[in-house]
Amino acid sequence: MVNYELVLVLPGNLEKSALSSLRSNLNKILTTVKAKLLKEEDWGVKKMAYPIKKTNLGQYLFWQIAIDQAKIKELHRLFNFETKLLRYMLLKIPAPAEKTK
Repeated sequence: MVNYELVLVLPGNLEKSALSSLRSNLNKILTTVKAKLLKEEDWGVKKMAYPIKKTNLGQYLFWQIAIDQAKIKELHRLFNFETKLLRYMLLKIPAPAEKTK
């Protein structure tokens, strides 16, 4: 399994119940592709530089996940089906280099 950083942008004007429902749907997607959620941070609601889907506020989430590289394509496919998800960015965390003497 390889570690990745995942930044999600959700609509900032969602009610708490709708936001928790959307977060649970995103967690279900992770379990579907057998990914492990290692770290989760809520970066809060911020004003975006430009509107996305007529929304000016975004709820930013930062997740660190571990997933097999073979499942990345399926993860992208499932995220694209989630209509309330405004944007996401998945970055591979480079493995630490081993020290040689």
